[in-house]
Amino acid sequence: MKKADAKDKIFNEMKLPELFAQALSKKLDKPYEETLKYVSALFESKIEKAEKTIAMISQQSDISIEDPKDFEEWIKDSPVIKG
Repeated sequence: MKKADAKDKIFNEMKLPELFAQALSKKLDKPYEETLKYVSALFESKIEKAEKTIAMISQQSDISIEDPKDFEEWIKDSPVIKG
């Protein structure tokens, strides 16, 4: 199975930062280039955070959909009862 490169898909195939920058620059009346830099940095930080979280989750041995926990508590390995 080939590993998907999220950053490549988001930036190069889907061009999401560019689309968001176009919309925001018009709405906020800011230059496109300035908005693109901001949006690109925001996307990059979110991708990095997601990759770190996924890597941390993949190392967990007790992943179970039968035991629902709040995500943040599950990461801390503290059980939480959901109602």
